[in-house]
Amino acid sequence: MKILEKKKIVHKKKVAHTFNEKYILEKLKHPNLVSLKYFFQSEAKLFFVMEFLPGGDLFHHLKMKKTFNESEVKFIASCLSMSLGFLHQNGFVY
Repeated sequence: MKILEKKKIVHKKKVAHTFNEKYILEKLKHPNLVSLKYFFQSEAKLFFVMEFLPGGDLFHHLKMKKTFNESEVKFIASCLSMSLGFLHQNGFVY
């Protein structure tokens, strides 16, 4: 779950960015990309409930291992390529 404070979003002028993030996460349906399951808000906070990924994210694995071997890099590169292709096809990246 990602929790954002509304005051900080407004103070940092990230309101449009936050709305875009919510919109994109709602639209993403791809096996290599995390998706938004639920969104709700309180008077002071926004709550993004994301899909649970038991293996963790790429940064976590890089931090733990420090380096990847060649076959791991090939797998990661292919997943990233497919993900970026999906985002491009759906107009999220150019």
